[in-house]
Amino acid sequence: MSKKDMEVDVTVTFSGSASLDPDNPPTLSPTYSSSTGVVDSDGNIDLTQLLQSSDQKNETKISFTLAGEIANTFNDDGKSYKPKWPSSGSDAISVSQREQAGGLDVPDGWDKNRNSDTKLTLTDPDDDGSTYDYTLYVKFDGVRCPVDPSIINRSM
Repeated sequence: MSKKDMEVDVTVTFSGSASLDPDNPPTLSPTYSSSTGVVDSDGNIDLTQLLQSSDQKNETKISFTLAGEIANTFNDDGKSYKPKWPSSGSDAISVSQREQAGGLDVPDGWDKNRNSDTKLTLTDPDDDGSTYDYTLYVKFDGVRCPVDPSIINRSM
């Protein structure tokens, strides 16, 4: 029997207003929720707290689902926009190991998949005990805005 990945579902909810200036996009601070207990209110994910059963692999699938909306204050627009992922997983997330900050792409062994306008899945090998900083990039009315929490991997 094939083992399945561990899973963490994270809902990223936006509210309030922001200046959605395409030349100076804001860094947004949404709220995060998950039923697993490994995601804090700032969106940091601590996989050391995730319990692994005998029928699961070390890999963890982290699914991010977007919710809510932002009212645009740029140019007195005033319209509300729902968040969407950029058209590819590569444009939706960047990951770098904290000790080697500055990475623009997902490290080797990681996989990312944009499932829909509101769902993105990241597969984390979750085996090196390192802390990774990740930045989600969310679009509102075409403006790409960064969101910036971190992931703590388990040691194997």
